[in-house]
Amino acid sequence: LECADARPVTASFWAGRQRTHAWEWTLIREAAQLGGLLAKHGAPLQGARSLAEAVERYAEKAFLVDQAHRRFEQRRVALLEPRLPHFGALQDVVGLLRRRYRAWSDQLARDFTALCREHGFLPPPELRQRGIWDEVVHPLAAGLQTTAVFLVDALRYEMAEELAGELRRERGIGAVASAGITLTARLAELPTVTAVGMNALAPVSERGRLAPVITNGSFAGFRAGEVTVRRPADRAKAMGARTTGKTPLLLDLKEVCETDPVALARKVKGARLVVVASREIDDAGEASVGLSTFEQTLRQLRSAIFLLEGTGVRRFVVTADHGFLLLDETTAVRKYGTKRDPDRRYVLAAERREEAGMAAVALSELGYEGAEGFLLFQEDTALFDTPVAGASFVHGGNSLPERVIPVLVVSDGRGASSFEVEWRLEATALPEVLGLSCVRLSVTPAPGSLAFAERPDVSLALRVPGRDDVEVLLRDVRGAGSLNGGRVVVRSEGEGVEVFFSLQGPSDEKTRVEVFHPDGLVRVPPASPDGWFAVGRARTAVATPEKERRATVRHASWELGIEDEGHRRLLAHLSEHGSVTEAEAVRLLGSPRAFRR
Repeated sequence: LECADARPVTASFWAGRQRTHAWEWTLIREAAQLGGLLAKHGAPLQGARSLAEAVERYAEKAFLVDQAHRRFEQRRVALLEPRLPHFGALQDVVGLLRRRYRAWSDQLARDFTALCREHGFLPPPELRQRGIWDEVVHPLAAGLQTTAVFLVDALRYEMAEELAGELRRERGIGAVASAGITLTARLAELPTVTAVGMNALAPVSERGRLAPVITNGSFAGFRAGEVTVRRPADRAKAMGARTTGKTPLLLDLKEVCETDPVALARKVKGARLVVVASREIDDAGEASVGLSTFEQTLRQLRSAIFLLEGTGVRRFVVTADHGFLLLDETTAVRKYGTKRDPDRRYVLAAERREEAGMAAVALSELGYEGAEGFLLFQEDTALFDTPVAGASFVHGGNSLPERVIPVLVVSDGRGASSFEVEWRLEATALPEVLGLSCVRLSVTPAPGSLAFAERPDVSLALRVPGRDDVEVLLRDVRGAGSLNGGRVVVRSEGEGVEVFFSLQGPSDEKTRVEVFHPDGLVRVPPASPDGWFAVGRARTAVATPEKERRATVRHASWELGIEDEGHRRLLAHLSEHGSVTEAEAVRLLGSPRAFRR
Protein backbone atom coordinates (compact mmCIF):
# COMPACT_ATOMS: atom_id res chain seq x y z
CA LEU A 1 0.00 0.00 0.00
CA GLU A 2 2.87 2.37 0.75
CA CYS A 3 4.40 1.61 -2.66
CA ALA A 4 1.10 2.29 -4.44
CA ASP A 5 0.44 5.51 -2.53
CA ALA A 6 3.90 6.71 -3.51
CA ARG A 7 3.03 6.35 -7.21
CA PRO A 8 -0.05 8.45 -7.98
CA VAL A 9 -0.46 9.14 -11.67
CA THR A 10 0.18 12.86 -11.22
CA ALA A 11 3.50 12.33 -9.43
CA SER A 12 5.09 9.30 -11.11
CA PHE A 13 6.78 9.85 -14.47
CA TRP A 14 6.45 6.26 -15.68
CA ALA A 15 2.93 5.76 -14.36
CA GLY A 16 1.90 8.92 -16.18
CA ARG A 17 3.69 7.97 -19.41
CA GLN A 18 2.65 4.33 -19.55
CA ARG A 19 -1.07 4.00 -18.78
CA THR A 20 -0.78 0.29 -18.09
CA HIS A 21 1.63 1.07 -15.23
CA ALA A 22 -0.93 3.46 -13.74
CA TRP A 23 -3.67 0.84 -14.03
CA GLU A 24 -1.52 -1.75 -12.30
CA TRP A 25 -0.76 0.58 -9.40
CA THR A 26 -4.46 1.37 -9.05
CA LEU A 27 -5.24 -2.35 -8.81
CA ILE A 28 -2.38 -2.89 -6.35
CA ARG A 29 -3.66 -0.06 -4.16
CA GLU A 30 -7.21 -1.47 -4.06
CA ALA A 31 -5.90 -4.99 -3.43
CA ALA A 32 -3.65 -3.84 -0.59
CA GLN A 33 -6.47 -1.90 1.04
CA LEU A 34 -8.72 -4.97 0.98
CA GLY A 35 -5.96 -7.24 2.28
CA GLY A 36 -5.13 -4.81 5.09
CA LEU A 37 -8.76 -4.56 6.20
CA LEU A 38 -9.17 -8.35 6.14
CA ALA A 39 -6.21 -8.61 8.50
CA LYS A 40 -7.36 -5.74 10.73
CA HIS A 41 -10.94 -6.95 11.14
CA GLY A 42 -10.37 -10.67 11.21
CA ALA A 43 -13.19 -11.63 13.61
CA PRO A 44 -15.61 -8.69 13.97
CA LEU A 45 -18.20 -10.56 16.05
CA GLN A 46 -15.86 -12.29 18.47
CA GLY A 47 -17.28 -11.80 21.97
CA ALA A 48 -20.54 -10.20 20.75
CA ARG A 49 -23.45 -11.00 23.09
CA SER A 50 -26.54 -9.80 21.20
CA LEU A 51 -27.93 -9.01 17.76
CA ALA A 52 -27.76 -5.32 18.59
CA GLU A 53 -24.05 -5.57 19.38
CA ALA A 54 -23.44 -7.52 16.16
CA VAL A 55 -25.18 -4.83 14.07
CA GLU A 56 -23.28 -2.09 15.90
CA ARG A 57 -19.92 -3.75 15.22
CA TYR A 58 -20.74 -4.30 11.56
CA ALA A 59 -21.96 -0.73 11.03
CA GLU A 60 -18.95 0.71 12.85
CA LYS A 61 -16.05 -1.14 11.23
CA ALA A 62 -16.76 -4.50 9.60
CA PHE A 63 -18.69 -2.99 6.67
CA LEU A 64 -15.39 -1.51 5.49
CA VAL A 65 -14.26 -4.98 4.39
CA ASP A 66 -17.35 -5.49 2.23
CA GLN A 67 -16.91 -1.99 0.83
CA ALA A 68 -13.24 -2.55 -0.03
CA HIS A 69 -14.10 -5.88 -1.65
CA ARG A 70 -16.75 -4.28 -3.87
CA ARG A 71 -14.40 -1.45 -4.88
CA PHE A 72 -11.60 -3.87 -5.67
CA GLU A 73 -13.91 -5.99 -7.85
CA GLN A 74 -15.15 -2.83 -9.61
CA ARG A 75 -11.60 -1.76 -10.47
CA ARG A 76 -10.80 -5.30 -11.56
CA VAL A 77 -13.63 -5.18 -14.09
CA ALA A 78 -12.44 -1.82 -15.39
CA LEU A 79 -8.66 -2.29 -15.46
CA LEU A 80 -7.52 -5.92 -15.32
CA GLU A 81 -6.71 -6.78 -18.95
CA PRO A 82 -4.22 -9.12 -20.67
CA ARG A 83 -2.28 -6.06 -21.91
CA LEU A 84 -1.02 -5.33 -18.41
CA PRO A 85 2.66 -6.21 -17.91
CA HIS A 86 1.92 -8.34 -14.83
CA PHE A 87 -1.49 -9.66 -15.82
CA GLY A 88 -0.83 -13.22 -14.65
CA ALA A 89 0.51 -12.14 -11.26
CA LEU A 90 -2.43 -9.81 -10.74
CA GLN A 91 -4.83 -12.65 -11.55
CA ASP A 92 -3.13 -14.67 -8.82
CA VAL A 93 -3.69 -11.74 -6.43
CA VAL A 94 -7.39 -11.67 -7.36
CA GLY A 95 -7.71 -15.38 -6.61
CA LEU A 96 -5.86 -15.07 -3.30
CA LEU A 97 -7.96 -12.13 -2.11
CA ARG A 98 -11.20 -13.82 -3.15
CA ARG A 99 -10.32 -16.90 -1.13
CA ARG A 100 -9.40 -14.83 1.93
CA TYR A 101 -12.51 -12.70 1.61
CA ARG A 102 -14.72 -15.79 1.24
CA ALA A 103 -13.22 -17.31 4.39
CA TRP A 104 -13.83 -14.02 6.25
CA SER A 105 -17.42 -13.78 4.97
CA ASP A 106 -18.20 -17.39 5.84
CA GLN A 107 -16.91 -16.96 9.40
CA LEU A 108 -18.85 -13.70 9.82
CA ALA A 109 -22.03 -15.45 8.64
CA ARG A 110 -21.52 -18.42 10.96
CA ASP A 111 -20.88 -16.15 13.96
CA PHE A 112 -24.02 -14.14 13.22
CA THR A 113 -26.10 -17.31 12.74
CA ALA A 114 -24.89 -18.54 16.14
CA LEU A 115 -26.09 -15.28 17.73
CA CYS A 116 -29.45 -15.65 15.98
CA ARG A 117 -29.82 -19.18 17.29
CA GLU A 118 -29.11 -17.96 20.81
CA HIS A 119 -31.12 -14.73 20.83
CA GLY A 120 -33.67 -15.27 18.07
CA PHE A 121 -33.69 -14.30 14.39
CA LEU A 122 -36.12 -11.42 15.06
CA PRO A 123 -34.14 -8.44 16.42
CA PRO A 124 -35.34 -6.02 19.11
CA PRO A 125 -37.98 -3.50 17.92
CA GLU A 126 -35.54 -0.63 17.40
CA LEU A 127 -33.63 -2.70 14.82
CA ARG A 128 -36.60 -4.06 12.85
CA GLN A 129 -37.18 -3.07 9.26
CA ARG A 130 -40.94 -3.09 9.77
CA GLY A 131 -40.68 -0.10 12.12
CA ILE A 132 -38.83 2.27 9.78
CA TRP A 133 -41.94 4.04 8.49
CA ASP A 134 -43.64 4.71 11.82
CA GLU A 135 -40.43 5.45 13.75
CA VAL A 136 -38.37 7.38 11.18
CA VAL A 137 -40.34 8.50 8.15
CA HIS A 138 -43.72 9.40 9.66
CA PRO A 139 -42.34 11.91 12.22
CA LEU A 140 -40.47 13.69 9.41
CA ALA A 141 -43.20 13.56 6.78
CA ALA A 142 -46.07 14.53 9.10
CA GLY A 143 -44.87 18.16 9.10
CA LEU A 144 -45.60 20.82 6.52
CA GLN A 145 -42.31 20.59 4.64
CA THR A 146 -41.96 18.19 1.70
CA THR A 147 -40.25 14.88 2.44
CA ALA A 148 -38.79 12.50 -0.16
CA VAL A 149 -38.40 8.79 0.61
CA PHE A 150 -36.01 6.73 -1.54
CA LEU A 151 -36.80 3.01 -1.64
CA VAL A 152 -33.66 1.55 -3.21
CA ASP A 153 -33.70 -2.13 -4.07
CA ALA A 154 -30.50 -3.87 -2.84
CA LEU A 155 -28.74 -0.74 -1.49
CA ARG A 156 -26.22 -2.39 0.79
CA TYR A 157 -25.23 -0.60 4.02
CA GLU A 158 -21.68 0.04 2.87
CA MET A 159 -22.97 1.67 -0.33
CA ALA A 160 -25.21 3.99 1.70
CA GLU A 161 -22.19 4.89 3.84
CA GLU A 162 -20.33 5.86 0.67
CA LEU A 163 -23.31 7.96 -0.42
CA ALA A 164 -23.48 9.64 2.98
CA GLY A 165 -19.76 10.43 2.78
CA GLU A 166 -20.23 12.07 -0.62
CA LEU A 167 -23.10 14.18 0.72
CA ARG A 168 -21.08 15.23 3.76
CA ARG A 169 -18.09 16.21 1.62
CA GLU A 170 -20.31 18.24 -0.69
CA ARG A 171 -21.89 20.07 2.23
CA GLY A 172 -18.47 20.72 3.72
CA ILE A 173 -17.62 23.07 0.81
CA GLY A 174 -17.78 26.73 1.77
CA ALA A 175 -19.88 27.80 4.72
CA VAL A 176 -22.37 24.92 4.54
CA ALA A 177 -21.81 22.44 7.34
CA SER A 178 -22.18 18.69 7.01
CA ALA A 179 -24.77 18.51 9.78
CA GLY A 180 -28.21 17.10 9.07
CA ILE A 181 -26.93 13.75 7.70
CA THR A 182 -27.34 10.65 9.86
CA LEU A 183 -26.91 7.00 8.92
CA THR A 184 -28.17 4.17 11.09
CA ALA A 185 -28.50 0.43 10.54
CA ARG A 186 -31.40 -1.99 10.88
CA LEU A 187 -31.94 -5.65 10.08
CA ALA A 188 -34.06 -6.61 7.08
CA GLU A 189 -36.94 -9.04 7.44
CA LEU A 190 -36.36 -12.66 6.47
CA PRO A 191 -35.95 -13.92 3.83
CA THR A 192 -34.02 -10.97 2.40
CA VAL A 193 -35.89 -10.76 -0.90
CA THR A 194 -37.64 -7.82 -2.55
CA ALA A 195 -41.19 -9.11 -2.06
CA VAL A 196 -40.58 -9.20 1.71
CA GLY A 197 -38.25 -6.28 2.42
CA MET A 198 -39.67 -3.71 0.04
CA ASN A 199 -43.25 -4.26 1.20
CA ALA A 200 -42.19 -4.27 4.87
CA LEU A 201 -40.97 -0.69 4.36
CA ALA A 202 -44.61 0.37 3.97
CA PRO A 203 -46.69 0.81 7.16
CA VAL A 204 -48.01 -2.77 7.19
CA SER A 205 -47.07 -3.71 10.76
CA GLU A 206 -49.83 -4.16 13.34
CA ARG A 207 -48.68 -4.25 16.96
CA GLY A 208 -45.23 -5.19 15.71
CA ARG A 209 -46.45 -8.20 13.72
CA LEU A 210 -46.73 -8.83 9.97
CA ALA A 211 -49.24 -10.84 7.95
CA PRO A 212 -47.36 -12.26 4.94
CA VAL A 213 -49.03 -13.29 1.70
CA ILE A 214 -47.55 -16.58 0.44
CA THR A 215 -48.58 -17.69 -3.04
CA ASN A 216 -47.45 -20.98 -4.58
CA GLY A 217 -44.67 -21.31 -2.03
CA SER A 218 -43.31 -17.77 -2.56
CA PHE A 219 -43.63 -14.56 -0.57
CA ALA A 220 -45.77 -12.00 -2.41
CA GLY A 221 -46.33 -9.15 0.07
CA PHE A 222 -48.21 -8.34 3.28
CA ARG A 223 -51.79 -7.76 4.33
CA ALA A 224 -52.57 -4.54 6.15
CA GLY A 225 -56.17 -4.67 7.34
CA GLU A 226 -58.22 -5.50 4.25
CA VAL A 227 -55.52 -4.26 1.86
CA THR A 228 -52.72 -6.32 0.33
CA VAL A 229 -49.44 -4.47 -0.26
CA ARG A 230 -47.34 -6.10 -2.95
CA ARG A 231 -46.58 -3.54 -5.70
CA PRO A 232 -44.97 -0.05 -5.76
CA ALA A 233 -48.39 1.60 -6.16
CA ASP A 234 -49.73 -0.36 -3.17
CA ARG A 235 -46.78 0.74 -1.05
CA ALA A 236 -47.18 4.39 -2.02
CA LYS A 237 -50.90 4.32 -1.30
CA ALA A 238 -50.36 2.78 2.15
CA MET A 239 -47.64 5.32 2.95
CA GLY A 240 -49.83 8.26 1.99
CA ALA A 241 -52.84 6.92 3.89
CA ARG A 242 -50.73 6.57 7.05
CA THR A 243 -48.96 9.93 6.94
CA THR A 244 -50.52 12.63 4.74
CA GLY A 245 -54.01 11.37 3.99
CA LYS A 246 -53.48 11.21 0.24
CA THR A 247 -51.45 9.20 -2.24
CA PRO A 248 -47.90 10.61 -2.55
CA LEU A 249 -46.10 11.53 -5.75
CA LEU A 250 -44.46 8.33 -7.01
CA LEU A 251 -41.35 8.72 -9.20
CA ASP A 252 -38.53 6.44 -10.29
CA LEU A 253 -34.87 7.33 -9.93
CA LYS A 254 -34.20 7.66 -13.64
CA GLU A 255 -37.19 9.99 -14.05
CA VAL A 256 -35.87 12.31 -11.34
CA CYS A 257 -32.37 12.45 -12.80
CA GLU A 258 -33.40 12.98 -16.42
CA THR A 259 -36.30 15.43 -15.98
CA ASP A 260 -35.54 19.08 -16.61
CA PRO A 261 -35.22 20.89 -13.22
CA VAL A 262 -38.04 23.29 -14.06
CA ALA A 263 -40.36 20.44 -15.10
CA LEU A 264 -39.33 18.46 -12.00
CA ALA A 265 -40.22 21.43 -9.81
CA ARG A 266 -43.68 21.54 -11.40
CA LYS A 267 -44.20 17.85 -10.65
CA VAL A 268 -43.14 18.18 -7.02
CA LYS A 269 -45.03 21.42 -6.34
CA GLY A 270 -47.74 20.88 -3.76
CA ALA A 271 -46.67 17.35 -2.81
CA ARG A 272 -45.95 16.81 0.88
CA LEU A 273 -44.59 13.32 0.30
CA VAL A 274 -42.51 12.11 -2.65
CA VAL A 275 -41.64 8.41 -3.01
CA VAL A 276 -38.70 7.60 -5.32
CA ALA A 277 -38.32 3.95 -6.33
CA SER A 278 -35.07 2.48 -7.64
CA ARG A 279 -34.40 -1.03 -8.97
CA GLU A 280 -31.12 -0.24 -10.73
CA ILE A 281 -28.82 -2.08 -8.29
CA ASP A 282 -30.93 -5.22 -8.08
CA ASP A 283 -31.59 -5.37 -11.83
CA ALA A 284 -27.91 -4.91 -12.63
CA GLY A 285 -26.83 -7.59 -10.16
CA GLU A 286 -29.33 -10.10 -11.48
CA ALA A 287 -28.16 -9.34 -15.04
CA SER A 288 -24.50 -9.87 -14.02
CA VAL A 289 -23.46 -6.28 -14.84
CA GLY A 290 -23.72 -4.88 -11.33
CA LEU A 291 -20.03 -4.28 -10.69
CA SER A 292 -19.77 -1.89 -13.61
CA THR A 293 -22.95 0.03 -12.75
CA PHE A 294 -22.99 0.31 -8.94
CA GLU A 295 -21.04 3.59 -8.96
CA GLN A 296 -23.39 5.00 -11.56
CA THR A 297 -26.42 4.25 -9.36
CA LEU A 298 -24.79 5.89 -6.33
CA ARG A 299 -24.11 8.90 -8.52
CA GLN A 300 -27.76 8.96 -9.60
CA LEU A 301 -28.94 8.83 -5.97
CA ARG A 302 -26.68 11.73 -5.06
CA SER A 303 -27.85 13.67 -8.08
CA ALA A 304 -31.53 13.01 -7.34
CA ILE A 305 -31.17 14.34 -3.80
CA PHE A 306 -29.57 17.56 -5.03
CA LEU A 307 -32.14 17.95 -7.82
CA LEU A 308 -35.06 17.48 -5.42
CA GLU A 309 -33.48 19.91 -2.98
CA GLY A 310 -33.57 22.39 -5.82
CA THR A 311 -37.35 21.90 -6.08
CA GLY A 312 -37.90 22.69 -2.40
CA VAL A 313 -37.71 19.23 -0.80
CA ARG A 314 -36.07 19.63 2.61
CA ARG A 315 -36.06 16.16 4.15
CA PHE A 316 -34.91 12.85 2.72
CA VAL A 317 -34.93 9.25 3.89
CA VAL A 318 -32.94 6.70 1.88
CA THR A 319 -33.43 3.06 2.78
CA ALA A 320 -33.44 -0.42 1.23
CA ASP A 321 -35.21 -3.76 1.23
CA HIS A 322 -32.06 -5.89 1.59
CA GLY A 323 -28.35 -6.07 0.78
CA PHE A 324 -26.45 -8.70 -1.21
CA LEU A 325 -23.42 -10.98 -1.53
CA LEU A 326 -21.11 -10.86 -4.54
CA LEU A 327 -20.53 -14.15 -6.31
CA ASP A 328 -17.35 -15.61 -7.77
CA GLU A 329 -15.63 -18.97 -8.25
CA THR A 330 -15.09 -19.32 -4.48
CA THR A 331 -18.86 -19.43 -3.74
CA ALA A 332 -19.90 -22.90 -2.59
CA VAL A 333 -23.04 -24.51 -4.06
CA ARG A 334 -24.88 -27.24 -2.13
CA LYS A 335 -27.75 -29.48 -3.11
CA TYR A 336 -31.12 -29.52 -1.38
CA GLY A 337 -33.75 -31.85 -2.80
CA THR A 338 -34.33 -31.03 -6.46
CA LYS A 339 -33.11 -27.79 -8.01
CA ARG A 340 -36.64 -26.38 -7.88
CA ASP A 341 -37.13 -26.90 -4.14
CA PRO A 342 -34.91 -24.08 -2.73
CA ASP A 343 -34.32 -20.45 -3.53
CA ARG A 344 -30.66 -19.52 -3.94
CA ARG A 345 -30.18 -18.53 -0.29
CA TYR A 346 -33.14 -20.01 1.59
CA VAL A 347 -35.79 -22.72 1.61
CA LEU A 348 -39.44 -22.28 2.60
CA ALA A 349 -40.27 -25.67 4.10
CA ALA A 350 -43.32 -27.19 5.74
CA GLU A 351 -41.26 -28.86 8.48
CA ARG A 352 -38.22 -27.94 10.52
CA ARG A 353 -35.08 -29.70 9.28
CA GLU A 354 -31.94 -29.76 11.38
CA GLU A 355 -29.02 -30.48 9.07
CA ALA A 356 -25.33 -29.74 9.42
CA GLY A 357 -24.50 -26.32 8.04
CA MET A 358 -28.12 -25.12 8.02
CA ALA A 359 -30.24 -23.07 10.42
CA ALA A 360 -34.03 -23.25 10.72
CA VAL A 361 -36.51 -20.69 12.04
CA ALA A 362 -40.29 -20.91 12.27
CA LEU A 363 -42.27 -18.14 10.54
CA SER A 364 -44.11 -17.58 13.82
CA GLU A 365 -40.77 -16.78 15.52
CA LEU A 366 -40.33 -13.90 13.04
CA GLY A 367 -43.57 -12.24 14.11
CA TYR A 368 -45.46 -13.47 11.03
CA GLU A 369 -49.15 -14.00 11.70
CA GLY A 370 -51.28 -16.56 9.89
CA ALA A 371 -48.27 -18.22 8.25
CA GLU A 372 -47.08 -21.73 8.94
CA GLY A 373 -43.79 -23.28 8.00
CA PHE A 374 -40.08 -22.76 8.41
CA LEU A 375 -37.25 -20.94 6.72
CA LEU A 376 -33.98 -22.82 6.23
CA PHE A 377 -30.75 -20.89 5.73
CA GLN A 378 -27.14 -21.75 5.01
CA GLU A 379 -24.93 -20.94 7.99
CA ASP A 380 -22.30 -19.43 5.70
CA THR A 381 -22.42 -17.68 2.29
CA ALA A 382 -23.00 -20.85 0.23
CA LEU A 383 -25.82 -21.13 -2.30
CA PHE A 384 -28.45 -23.78 -2.73
CA ASP A 385 -28.28 -25.47 -6.11
CA THR A 386 -31.04 -23.97 -8.28
CA PRO A 387 -31.71 -23.49 -12.02
CA VAL A 388 -30.80 -19.77 -11.68
CA ALA A 389 -27.38 -18.96 -13.14
CA GLY A 390 -25.48 -15.97 -14.45
CA ALA A 391 -26.15 -13.41 -11.70
CA SER A 392 -23.22 -11.51 -10.21
CA PHE A 393 -24.77 -11.23 -6.76
CA VAL A 394 -27.29 -12.97 -4.54
CA HIS A 395 -29.55 -12.23 -1.59
CA GLY A 396 -32.24 -13.94 0.46
CA GLY A 397 -30.07 -15.28 3.28
CA ASN A 398 -29.26 -14.35 6.85
CA SER A 399 -25.71 -12.96 6.50
CA LEU A 400 -24.97 -9.43 7.69
CA PRO A 401 -24.24 -8.00 4.20
CA GLU A 402 -27.69 -9.25 3.16
CA ARG A 403 -29.58 -8.26 6.31
CA VAL A 404 -28.05 -4.96 7.45
CA ILE A 405 -29.91 -2.17 5.67
CA PRO A 406 -29.28 1.58 5.83
CA VAL A 407 -31.57 4.32 7.09
CA LEU A 408 -30.01 7.51 5.77
CA VAL A 409 -31.74 10.74 6.85
CA VAL A 410 -30.80 14.04 5.17
CA SER A 411 -32.34 17.27 6.38
CA ASP A 412 -31.71 21.00 6.56
CA GLY A 413 -30.05 20.97 3.14
CA ARG A 414 -28.38 23.68 1.16
CA GLY A 415 -31.64 24.80 -0.50
CA ALA A 416 -31.97 25.39 -4.19
CA SER A 417 -29.28 24.39 -6.63
CA SER A 418 -26.88 27.11 -7.72
CA PHE A 419 -28.35 27.43 -11.20
CA GLU A 420 -27.18 31.04 -11.36
CA VAL A 421 -23.62 29.69 -11.39
CA GLU A 422 -22.83 28.54 -14.91
CA TRP A 423 -19.86 26.74 -16.41
CA ARG A 424 -18.88 26.28 -20.02
CA LEU A 425 -17.91 22.75 -20.96
CA GLU A 426 -15.64 21.84 -23.85
CA ALA A 427 -15.35 18.23 -25.03
CA THR A 428 -12.94 17.12 -27.76
CA ALA A 429 -12.53 13.64 -29.19
CA LEU A 430 -8.94 12.31 -29.18
CA PRO A 431 -7.39 9.24 -30.86
CA GLU A 432 -7.74 5.89 -29.13
CA VAL A 433 -5.09 4.92 -26.58
CA LEU A 434 -4.43 1.22 -25.94
CA GLY A 435 -7.77 0.40 -27.54
CA LEU A 436 -9.66 2.81 -25.26
CA SER A 437 -11.71 5.76 -26.43
CA CYS A 438 -10.50 9.15 -25.24
CA VAL A 439 -11.98 12.64 -24.87
CA ARG A 440 -10.49 15.82 -23.51
CA LEU A 441 -12.70 17.79 -21.09
CA SER A 442 -12.28 21.28 -19.71
CA VAL A 443 -14.56 23.64 -17.80
CA THR A 444 -14.36 27.41 -17.55
CA PRO A 445 -16.73 29.95 -16.02
CA ALA A 446 -19.32 31.13 -18.53
CA PRO A 447 -18.96 34.80 -19.55
CA GLY A 448 -20.18 36.95 -16.68
CA SER A 449 -20.38 34.04 -14.21
CA LEU A 450 -18.49 33.96 -10.92
CA ALA A 451 -18.45 30.18 -10.87
CA PHE A 452 -14.77 29.98 -9.92
CA ALA A 453 -15.52 31.88 -6.70
CA GLU A 454 -18.05 29.28 -5.51
CA ARG A 455 -16.30 25.99 -6.26
CA PRO A 456 -12.91 24.93 -7.66
CA ASP A 457 -14.11 21.82 -9.50
CA VAL A 458 -17.05 20.35 -11.38
CA SER A 459 -18.16 16.72 -11.65
CA LEU A 460 -18.92 15.33 -15.10
CA ALA A 461 -20.08 12.00 -16.51
CA LEU A 462 -20.49 10.37 -19.91
CA ARG A 463 -23.57 8.75 -21.44
CA VAL A 464 -24.92 7.63 -24.80
CA PRO A 465 -28.08 9.66 -25.46
CA GLY A 466 -31.17 7.56 -26.02
CA ARG A 467 -29.33 4.26 -25.52
CA ASP A 468 -29.90 2.69 -22.12
CA ASP A 469 -28.42 -0.55 -23.47
CA VAL A 470 -24.97 0.98 -23.99
CA GLU A 471 -22.87 1.26 -20.85
CA VAL A 472 -19.98 3.68 -20.32
CA LEU A 473 -16.99 2.27 -18.39
CA LEU A 474 -14.65 4.98 -17.10
CA ARG A 475 -11.12 3.54 -17.07
CA ASP A 476 -8.63 6.29 -16.31
CA VAL A 477 -7.98 10.04 -16.38
CA ARG A 478 -4.87 12.09 -17.08
CA GLY A 479 -4.42 15.76 -16.27
CA ALA A 480 -6.19 18.22 -13.97
CA GLY A 481 -8.87 15.86 -12.69
CA SER A 482 -9.67 12.55 -11.03
CA LEU A 483 -12.17 9.68 -11.00
CA ASN A 484 -14.53 9.61 -8.04
CA GLY A 485 -17.67 7.52 -7.64
CA GLY A 486 -18.30 6.99 -11.32
CA ARG A 487 -17.73 10.67 -12.11
CA VAL A 488 -14.88 12.71 -13.57
CA VAL A 489 -13.98 15.57 -11.26
CA VAL A 490 -12.44 18.35 -13.39
CA ARG A 491 -10.48 21.14 -11.73
CA SER A 492 -11.37 24.52 -13.15
CA GLU A 493 -7.93 25.99 -12.67
CA GLY A 494 -6.25 23.24 -14.71
CA GLU A 495 -5.76 22.77 -18.43
CA GLY A 496 -8.38 20.06 -18.68
CA VAL A 497 -8.40 16.31 -18.30
CA GLU A 498 -8.14 13.40 -20.70
CA VAL A 499 -10.71 10.70 -19.96
CA PHE A 500 -10.16 7.11 -21.11
CA PHE A 501 -13.30 5.00 -21.39
CA SER A 502 -14.90 2.10 -23.22
CA LEU A 503 -18.46 1.39 -24.31
CA GLN A 504 -20.26 -1.93 -23.95
CA GLY A 505 -23.55 -2.81 -25.59
CA PRO A 506 -25.56 -5.57 -27.22
CA SER A 507 -23.58 -5.42 -30.49
CA ASP A 508 -20.40 -4.09 -32.07
CA GLU A 509 -21.11 -0.64 -33.51
CA LYS A 510 -20.15 3.03 -33.25
CA THR A 511 -22.03 5.80 -31.49
CA ARG A 512 -21.84 9.37 -30.23
CA VAL A 513 -21.41 10.23 -26.56
CA GLU A 514 -22.53 13.15 -24.44
CA VAL A 515 -20.75 14.73 -21.49
CA PHE A 516 -23.03 16.13 -18.77
CA HIS A 517 -23.08 17.32 -15.16
CA PRO A 518 -24.84 14.55 -13.19
CA ASP A 519 -25.31 16.18 -9.79
CA GLY A 520 -27.54 19.17 -10.44
CA LEU A 521 -25.37 21.42 -8.29
CA VAL A 522 -24.59 24.06 -10.92
CA ARG A 523 -25.60 24.83 -14.47
CA VAL A 524 -23.43 23.05 -17.02
CA PRO A 525 -24.94 22.66 -20.50
CA PRO A 526 -24.03 19.20 -21.87
CA ALA A 527 -21.58 18.85 -24.75
CA SER A 528 -21.04 16.17 -27.40
CA PRO A 529 -17.53 15.76 -28.82
CA ASP A 530 -17.30 15.37 -32.59
CA GLY A 531 -16.55 11.82 -33.58
CA TRP A 532 -17.85 8.30 -33.24
CA PHE A 533 -16.80 5.89 -30.52
CA ALA A 534 -16.58 2.11 -30.73
CA VAL A 535 -19.04 -0.04 -28.79
CA GLY A 536 -17.83 -3.50 -27.85
CA ARG A 537 -20.23 -6.35 -27.39
CA ALA A 538 -20.71 -6.93 -23.68
CA ARG A 539 -19.54 -10.34 -22.53
CA THR A 540 -22.84 -10.88 -20.69
CA ALA A 541 -25.01 -9.69 -23.56
CA VAL A 542 -27.52 -12.17 -24.94
CA ALA A 543 -28.09 -12.25 -28.69
CA THR A 544 -31.46 -10.68 -29.51
CA PRO A 545 -33.91 -12.13 -32.00
CA GLU A 546 -33.72 -10.71 -35.53
CA LYS A 547 -36.87 -8.64 -35.07
CA GLU A 548 -35.52 -7.02 -31.88
CA ARG A 549 -32.13 -6.44 -33.56
CA ARG A 550 -33.76 -4.57 -36.41
CA ALA A 551 -35.76 -2.46 -33.99
CA THR A 552 -32.50 -1.55 -32.25
CA VAL A 553 -30.84 -0.65 -35.55
CA ARG A 554 -33.79 1.54 -36.46
CA HIS A 555 -33.02 3.73 -33.47
CA ALA A 556 -29.21 3.64 -33.71
CA SER A 557 -27.70 6.90 -32.51
CA TRP A 558 -25.47 7.29 -35.61
CA GLU A 559 -28.59 8.16 -37.63
CA LEU A 560 -28.94 11.40 -35.68
CA GLY A 561 -25.78 12.76 -37.30
CA ILE A 562 -27.10 12.46 -40.89
CA GLU A 563 -28.96 15.61 -41.86
CA ASP A 564 -30.23 14.54 -45.30
CA GLU A 565 -33.43 12.53 -44.77
CA GLY A 566 -32.98 10.42 -47.93
CA HIS A 567 -29.39 9.57 -47.09
CA ARG A 568 -30.47 8.65 -43.56
CA ARG A 569 -33.21 6.30 -44.82
CA LEU A 570 -30.85 4.64 -47.29
CA LEU A 571 -28.06 4.04 -44.77
CA ALA A 572 -30.56 2.79 -42.18
CA HIS A 573 -31.82 0.31 -44.79
CA LEU A 574 -28.25 -0.86 -45.45
CA SER A 575 -27.58 -1.21 -41.74
CA GLU A 576 -30.71 -3.28 -41.30
CA HIS A 577 -30.60 -5.50 -44.40
CA GLY A 578 -26.96 -5.44 -45.51
CA SER A 579 -27.74 -4.60 -49.15
CA VAL A 580 -29.95 -2.35 -51.28
CA THR A 581 -31.26 -2.63 -54.86
CA GLU A 582 -31.36 0.26 -57.31
CA ALA A 583 -35.15 0.38 -57.16
CA GLU A 584 -35.10 0.50 -53.37
CA ALA A 585 -32.43 3.23 -53.42
CA VAL A 586 -34.49 5.35 -55.80
CA ARG A 587 -37.54 4.94 -53.58
CA LEU A 588 -35.62 5.78 -50.40
CA LEU A 589 -33.83 8.81 -51.92
CA GLY A 590 -36.89 10.14 -53.69
CA SER A 591 -35.79 10.21 -57.35
CA PRO A 592 -33.46 8.55 -59.91
CA ARG A 593 -31.46 11.76 -60.08
CA ALA A 594 -30.81 11.68 -56.32
CA PHE A 595 -29.68 8.08 -56.68
CA ARG A 596 -27.26 8.93 -59.54
CA ARG A 597 -25.88 11.83 -57.50
